[in-house]
Amino acid sequence: MDGVNQLSTGVLAQIVNGQQPQFPVFLQCLETKTQQPKDGKPPSKMRFRLVVSDGAYSTALVVASQLCEIVENNPESVRRGTIIRSTEIISQDVGGRKVLIMLAMEPVAFVPDVIGTPTHIEIKNGPAAIGDASSMASG
Repeated sequence: MDGVNQLSTGVLAQIVNGQQPQFPVFLQCLETKTQQPKDGKPPSKMRFRLVVSDGAYSTALVVASQLCEIVENNPESVRRGTIIRSTEIISQDVGGRKVLIMLAMEPVAFVPDVIGTPTHIEIKNGPAAIGDASSMASG
């Protein structure tokens, strides 16, 4: 990667709005969370959700089940500050909600500070809602 600070700026807005970005993309992990099943039963396999940033925008996405072992077996490899190279992220409707799913990822670097000043993108069916209600009203 040429310069750790070279995230794929704006790529999250493209994906959320249904556009196909040019892969690979580079994102920074801001948070890693374990997903709990809604039925309250212990999961048969751990599932993870990441909050990622492209430097301009941030949003949550689900780690595909085939990649969960990367996070589960080595939690330090995907943590706050990890730069992730991804060759495939899709948007899918799951239970009437739009969900981003990371199908391929590779941790490539670590930067302890958040790169840029990312604005949260709320994922909805239809166009993305970027920022808070006051900023959306003026746009």
